[in-house]
Amino acid sequence: MKQEYEKGSSHLEYLLKTPLQPETKVRTVLISGKYPEILRTLNNEYNIETFKVIPNLDLDPAIASHADCLFIQLKHSTIIIDKTNYNRLVNYLTSKTVNSIKNYTFIELDSTVKSPYPDDVKLNAKIIGDKIICNTSTIAHEVIDYAKKHGYLTIHTNQGYTACSSVIINNNALITDDESIYISSVNNGIDTLLINKGSVKLDGYDYGFIGGTCGMIDKNLLAFTGKLNSHTDYKRIEAFLNKYNVNFVELTNGPLIDIGGIIPILE
Repeated sequence: MKQEYEKGSSHLEYLLKTPLQPETKVRTVLISGKYPEILRTLNNEYNIETFKVIPNLDLDPAIASHADCLFIQLKHSTIIIDKTNYNRLVNYLTSKTVNSIKNYTFIELDSTVKSPYPDDVKLNAKIIGDKIICNTSTIAHEVIDYAKKHGYLTIHTNQGYTACSSVIINNNALITDDESIYISSVNNGIDTLLINKGSVKLDGYDYGFIGGTCGMIDKNLLAFTGKLNSHTDYKRIEAFLNKYNVNFVELTNGPLIDIGGIIPILE
């Protein structure tokens, strides 16, 4: 169900305890700075601060500022960041009123995220509950090492753009436009909605991915970059969200655009 959103009052800010799944109103998102209308809407209508990603010039210009290619949060305590954005993001987060920031770990990726594939998907994974979904042959070793050390179940998919191609709804439900992710997720007991590709805009490409069009901005509230009904499967998407009591808002009146996701980081 589409929802009208009310601004919340200010309070102390914390890193999300569960990656991509806020427990309350989101205060800051990681996002591309290429789309001023989306940034204004988040700032002015939803009172959300936008940390605008510095473009990684080693990437194809179409995805150079895509947050879902440049960051990954692993549980609440650890964030892995590409070299381009490491110092700026760490300085930003440590400057905020965040409780026990000293208990958090920031890891600078020791290799470069760069085009072409597969070097552009080193951080392209999704955390869902105690599972990490990724292409294990293309993901950075830092992600795999963390998964082994902290008891995550690693789910392999042939899709390298895992983060771009999936939307986490809760700890056991997701939406994807990739068949490999769908099969791997279902085989591991995750309730998964498979939708068609082709309805998402991405500059320079025939189409973008569903994961790059959205992000949670409150508990059970998903923000889309454009009109959900611009997707051919919008009715199925809306029904799946309703199944899990997740509402949605639309940040523009245009089509869904893959901007690299709207990644909640502080709440």
